[in-house]
Amino acid sequence: SKNPRRLSQMGTRSTSTRPMDLSGLPSRPTFERIREVAPPSPVPPLKADNPEPYARAIDICRKLHTFEPPQEKINCLAETFQTICDCVLEFWEGILDEDKLMIGGDDILPIFTFVLMKARVPNIHAEKHFLNEFYVDQASMLGAAGYHTATLEVALEIINQLGEVDHPE
Repeated sequence: SKNPRRLSQMGTRSTSTRPMDLSGLPSRPTFERIREVAPPSPVPPLKADNPEPYARAIDICRKLHTFEPPQEKINCLAETFQTICDCVLEFWEGILDEDKLMIGGDDILPIFTFVLMKARVPNIHAEKHFLNEFYVDQASMLGAAGYHTATLEVALEIINQLGEVDHPE
């Protein structure tokens, strides 16, 4: 929806007059057991020796507007995504076996959104429209370039919903 309601605006009462059936939900100890055996999230917490998480990815993303040809802009996005993955792998090095660490689209989107917000790319919406107009065609939409531009669009939509739009520092 265009105007999503915030959690604080949502009521907590059920509209049903009969009590909710919670018999199918796991008990609290089951949830705690899931936390014990589930691998940690691949999103590194803030560390004292690295006050700006994903700083390298932010620096790369900041350069997006400096490239003119669409392919160079796509390459900048690809390098940003690769650097995000490198940062996650570096964080978990020695903690988790690299073969067990999987970074998927659900992990990348919030991190990329964070990177994009921190990068404050000037005229980012114009950059997105430029890529859609002059680069993205049916063939490229099936590959990495399509994934990167689609993720850029979704991240911008999330940022817009948060109220963080085109405000360069």
